[in-house]
Amino acid sequence: MACLAKNLPIPAIVGYAAHANESTGKAAANAAALIENGRIAFVQHKMLLPTYDVFDESGIFSRARAKTFLFQTQLLGITICEDIWNDKNFWSKQLYDRSRRGIGRKGAAFLINISGSPYTIDKVRYALTCCAPWLRHMAPVIYVNQVGGNDSLVFDGGSLVIMPDGRIAAQARSFDEDLVYLTPRRHRRCAPATGKRTRCRAPGPDLRYARLRLQIWLSESSHWPQRRH
Repeated sequence: MACLAKNLPIPAIVGYAAHANESTGKAAANAAALIENGRIAFVQHKMLLPTYDVFDESGIFSRARAKTFLFQTQLLGITICEDIWNDKNFWSKQLYDRSRRGIGRKGAAFLINISGSPYTIDKVRYALTCCAPWLRHMAPVIYVNQVGGNDSLVFDGGSLVIMPDGRIAAQARSFDEDLVYLTPRRHRRCAPATGKRTRCRAPGPDLRYARLRLQIWLSESSHWPQRRH
């Protein structure tokens, strides 16, 4: 990971299996690293570990707590797939005994979720419904999903940028690799992305977006060798 950081020319969030570095629990963690300026600037481990259907992460990985990171003057929150799928208003019976919206309460200006979420019917509506609780904190949700096939699972991509009012500010193609370029601005509206590379300017709920100069790249690849959820 350190070698990769030295060779990345732009900030990036990369998923990987990390050492848990905890006194108790499993030795490994499902992790996302924020790489910036040739170094690993921040690491968030996955908080909710699924053990149902095709997943058995709690038997492999250690659990983590929510954290935020100051990135270019703005607080950034990073979650990994299952971390956003545990809202009490969505599930009739929650799979976990606690929610992970603590990142929103910590004042994150953006929440980025990296996922390896398999395809289901009406996936966009499903994602919007599960992301809705995070939007109550008036922070956009950037949902980046893997695309491709792995071990009989189909990952549909369809990454989204969802604004606090529930509007989709940008959307990547489904079942195809795509790259979406988004520069948040105020007082502009943009339609869902349709091309291979689309630039749009999205409004924000307050003046934080007038000061923000963070360029966000949603990159989906079908060449990832591992299966992540």
